[in-house]
Amino acid sequence: MQTFSCQCGNRVYYNDLLCTRCGCVLGFDAEQLQAVTLEAATNGEWREAGSGEPRTLCANFSSAARCNWLLDGPRADGLCRACRLTDIIPDLSHPAHQAYWGRLEAAKRHLLYSLRALALPIPDREDDPDRGLVFEFLADRAADSEFTEPLPNEPAHPTGHDDGRITINLAEADPVALTRQRESLDEPYRTLLGHFRHEVGHFYFLLLVTGSQWETPCRDLFGDERADYQSALERHYAEGPPPDWHQRHISAYAAAHPSEDWAETFAHYLHMTDTLDTARDCHLEVRGRRIGAGGLPQDGACDFAAMVDDWSALSVDLNSLNRSLGQEDPYPFVLSGPALDKLQLVHSIIVASALR
Repeated sequence: MQTFSCQCGNRVYYNDLLCTRCGCVLGFDAEQLQAVTLEAATNGEWREAGSGEPRTLCANFSSAARCNWLLDGPRADGLCRACRLTDIIPDLSHPAHQAYWGRLEAAKRHLLYSLRALALPIPDREDDPDRGLVFEFLADRAADSEFTEPLPNEPAHPTGHDDGRITINLAEADPVALTRQRESLDEPYRTLLGHFRHEVGHFYFLLLVTGSQWETPCRDLFGDERADYQSALERHYAEGPPPDWHQRHISAYAAAHPSEDWAETFAHYLHMTDTLDTARDCHLEVRGRRIGAGGLPQDGACDFAAMVDDWSALSVDLNSLNRSLGQEDPYPFVLSGPALDKLQLVHSIIVASALR
């Protein structure tokens, strides 16, 4: 992910609401993937600094969602394209829910930034009422219980995907609950952003693979996604992954079912490309080589082998830096040959989609 500059020259980030140096309001233009410095006009509207072009901030700029995206056209609801993708939000009468909702929306916007940078299509329910992308953020536990006990007579809301509808349980935005889940399920890389990337992977299988020329190559590498899903998940949680999962899969959970193998690999691809883009923006060099110098998928061209070489070098150094701070490895993975083959297929599908 790239950084940007305020009109005063200060370095700012895509989700910043204000410049920390000059105090100017910042908006994010998702069409151009560019942060914009805004000035208040005399009529109370916003104008882009320098050009004077009228701009409209999302109605959620001043809400707990803290959204700085700019509208791409007039809207009666005043919501940007990112916020329109959220269909259901949690009950904000719980004070903690407001903070958790803000974290969910921030992670969703980060996801959308990556998808737009890769030129992936993002159809919403206005584009496709049946299978367009939509999010719902649901709470099944009381905020004051710190997500330790279910509310009486209220069903649990598992995080998941169903025909373009992505459900994220509000508890995933609670650091304590997330850590508890990470340890109990032995998922060392479980993060809120990772959940979004994983679940949207299911969406893109439906959008880019199902019924396309990519079905056969995907089934050859990942397995047949039509295999009984519920039985596979029950077996995974009862017996755990096979002992040799790391030789064929990118994570233990990827071994549960071909659909999960795809989603885990897709999420991993987003981890890699986003982190490499950030490293390139920071002008990082590893062992005398500039990270991202050979191109990234965000550029519209990329040598996959060179990207993997950059990633291998960068991830080793990231782990070393974290250990120096007494922290766990941020990247506790080893990419096997079959896992790399799956990543390369995901890469090919994403690149082909961008070239349409």
